[in-house]
Amino acid sequence: MSLDALRGFDMFWIIGTDEVLRIVGRLTGQQWISDQMEHVAWEGLRLHDVIFPLFIFIMGVSLVFSLGKTIREHGRGEAVKRVVRRSVILYALGFIASGGLGNEWADIHFCGVLNRIGLAYFFTGMIFCGCWRQGAENFLEGSSSSPLPSPLGEGESSSAGLEKLNGRQRWRGMAAWAVVLLGGYWAVMTFAPMRDIRLNKESLEGEGKPAMAVFLSTTNWTRGKFEQGYNVANQIDYLYLPGFKGHGYYDPDGLLTTVPVVVTCLLGVFAGLLLQSGNFYDKWKLIYLVALGAAGILAGLLWSLQFPIVKRLWSPSFVLVTGGISSILLGLFYWLVDVKQWRWWCQPFVWIGMNSVTIYFSRSLLDYTRVGARFTSSHHELLAAITGTLLGILLCRFLYVRKIFLRI
Repeated sequence: MSLDALRGFDMFWIIGTDEVLRIVGRLTGQQWISDQMEHVAWEGLRLHDVIFPLFIFIMGVSLVFSLGKTIREHGRGEAVKRVVRRSVILYALGFIASGGLGNEWADIHFCGVLNRIGLAYFFTGMIFCGCWRQGAENFLEGSSSSPLPSPLGEGESSSAGLEKLNGRQRWRGMAAWAVVLLGGYWAVMTFAPMRDIRLNKESLEGEGKPAMAVFLSTTNWTRGKFEQGYNVANQIDYLYLPGFKGHGYYDPDGLLTTVPVVVTCLLGVFAGLLLQSGNFYDKWKLIYLVALGAAGILAGLLWSLQFPIVKRLWSPSFVLVTGGISSILLGLFYWLVDVKQWRWWCQPFVWIGMNSVTIYFSRSLLDYTRVGARFTSSHHELLAAITGTLLGILLCRFLYVRKIFLRI
């Protein structure tokens, strides 16, 4: 239940709560409140920048329980089919939400939020299935039912020891994938050569020639740049990403930047494996999640001295800082909701979390704040925003009570 609550808590900030706080900040003169509900222009981190990586992290946690169960009951082949099917559906929903059925090819957004979720799920799911072997269900310590971590020692059977060894090898395999993907992305962004030109109108459209011709005619090269419109990832989008691009010449959810998103999802997988493990008491699960989260934040801040925290590049420092925040939140929700059974306060979050895709997709069809204005007065924007948020929550409750869930 803590996972559903945390997912709902994450979605809670985009169904109208963000607009409520923007208005509150404006009316009270506290601009910092409004700022937290907007993405940072480039470098830095605000509350609104954490929402998407937290969702990706939660998806990784959920993947452990859903795909693990599928593999145990139906085999790895069926799990792979499920990964492919769900990924295609998620990408198709993103395609539709961005006007893919009504726009010309040049105006279709191929790299939106749902598209990125589908791609992250596909690659993470494939890595998870590829690293799974029967008899190694518990990636951390094998399938021991003991609640304490115990190394292979005297008196253990050889089969139990083999299961533990396989479990460790599978976990290390996924950890290796995470290191290679994040390290490889960092290496490409830092050392790969790029044309010494900025992707903006001033640089590309001031010579009376087509922008692409100006770009390709640039003979000077550079490397190690992480500025907006002046980095390897943005230039790859400009060259190879078809259709509509969110920033004109490149996209905030582009091609190369999808690689570190998979690592964020893998961090969620590691957290899910820890929660699933029967080798640790609940208190130690909380301690590990919080401690590893704090370590991730510290490592990310140190890495940001070389590669800044940039959401639109999904920089390695951004991966570690937001992954650390997500791990701490997961630990707190797990302790409060599942261990302590304090659940009265999180029920609305559970309603939202059980239909997160539905509530997100519905935002492309209607504006909850504008709907709220129909029930109030358009002159009272704060009341309209609050009403719209409540309507979104009530919709989730309606679906939850009637057990209507959009499954992909």
